[in-house]
Amino acid sequence: MEDTDRRVILLGKTGTGKSSLANTIFDVKDLFKASHGSVSETNVCETKTKNIDGRNIQLIDTPGLFDTDPKSTELSPELLKCVTECAPGPHAFLLVLKVERWMHSGVQYIGLKYKHNDM
Repeated sequence: MEDTDRRVILLGKTGTGKSSLANTIFDVKDLFKASHGSVSETNVCETKTKNIDGRNIQLIDTPGLFDTDPKSTELSPELLKCVTECAPGPHAFLLVLKVERWMHSGVQYIGLKYKHNDM
């Protein structure tokens, strides 16, 4: 990838619209598979690249934080793999929030991870 290329990882809870946002950014309806419920559609990281105004933009859609999988109390190995495969590293993390679904526990989680340098 060139210096002008950008890599963006989309993060958020299940059902916040990460895949839909990625489709909107790329102005393509069904590039990333999106569901409209509370069950996770994205189980593995999915990467798509599009040239926008002469710059390659790479969007990485991730499984949801606090996913519908009962084992999701920790960051999944899939999410960590996603970050490491985004060589030489992401330019940005885009935290996608859905106001009515974002609860106090989510804010506490982000604060805890930040406090312990886990992010």
